[in-house]
Amino acid sequence: MRLFHAVWLYTLLLLAALGGPAFADPPVVIKDVKLSGTGSRTQITLTSTERIPVNAFVLDEPRRVVLDLPEVNFELGGNAGKTGKGLVSAWRFGHFAAGQSRIVFDIRSPAVISEVKIISTVEGAPHRVVIEVIKATQDKFLDQVQKRAAKADEAAPSVEQMQDVAGQASWPLVVIDPGHGGIDGGAHASGTFQEKNFTLGFAKILKEELQKRNIARVTLTRDKDIFIPLKGRREIAQKNKAALFISIHADSFGNRSASPSGATVYTLSEKASDQEAATFAERENRADEVAGVANAPESNEVADILFDLMQRETKSFSQIFSHQLTGELKGNIKLNQNPRRSAGFVVLRSPEVPAVLLEMGYLSNDKDVEQMQDEVWQRQAAQAVVKAVGAFLEQSQSTGATDK
Repeated sequence: MRLFHAVWLYTLLLLAALGGPAFADPPVVIKDVKLSGTGSRTQITLTSTERIPVNAFVLDEPRRVVLDLPEVNFELGGNAGKTGKGLVSAWRFGHFAAGQSRIVFDIRSPAVISEVKIISTVEGAPHRVVIEVIKATQDKFLDQVQKRAAKADEAAPSVEQMQDVAGQASWPLVVIDPGHGGIDGGAHASGTFQEKNFTLGFAKILKEELQKRNIARVTLTRDKDIFIPLKGRREIAQKNKAALFISIHADSFGNRSASPSGATVYTLSEKASDQEAATFAERENRADEVAGVANAPESNEVADILFDLMQRETKSFSQIFSHQLTGELKGNIKLNQNPRRSAGFVVLRSPEVPAVLLEMGYLSNDKDVEQMQDEVWQRQAAQAVVKAVGAFLEQSQSTGATDK
């Protein structure tokens, strides 16, 4: 027993000397974000457990104030970000990239950051940072935007490489994309249920069920609560020559009393199949803006080439899988009254990889929300998706479509 205690003490001391996990510093916690002031001058006050550096800047299209922080934990309560004040119309927060968190404030009119002030506190008391935002002319606002751009490119976080890919190297690759993540929470239900958490949980179940079949290698675009740009998601599939890309989502109609329900499978089309599909695609395509990332639009020439390639081959395979998927889902979960739709989703715009966006239901529909939180329902839905994937891979392999 004495020998055990001596070895344990030595291990603890060694971990301490090496900075091991047993003695890791606790993460900084943002305890409060307060808005005060008027429509001409608004203060943003952050309260944290420790002093932290804050990089504050403004971006255009849409206009917003962005605060970049080291990676922190947020303990702000369920109502945080749901209302604005003064110049701020809305705001959101979350993990942005490796080692980095971000808070984004949408602003109602052109404004500039006039001051970032750290409030000194006594030891052990909360630390505060005050960001002063004042209304400005469009010229002054754009001048501050341009000065920021001159200092550093506001690029999207780098795309993470595939991780935890199971299966034989000769098997086709299936990439499962849990929609949203990090600072981009996606749709919200009436309570604390968020789209980004549902999509990640379901994607993990789908991956597990697919691995049981031993028919494909499978990976996720994200396996944690992190933001990944739309283009980066599809590039994971493109660069690794995937045979299939499935993006998991859940929509929200807005009007709970008249909300539709059921699952829908979307494929890529430059002309939306209907107005609801067009509205959904437009909202999903703004995910990068929600996170405070300004991505350069693809040129019309590139878009035309991609769409042309889709029409010739990839689009047809995507539609085949869409039919197979709705057929399998039909006997297991409720489908929307119009279950196969199409629109111009950025995340599906791949010239070589068949891709669908699977919307599992509506967070504005209480029955759908209840089902989506039921793991038995999730497992049943995942097994139906796996059957469709198996049928698609078998058919496409026979035609050489998955030979990469």
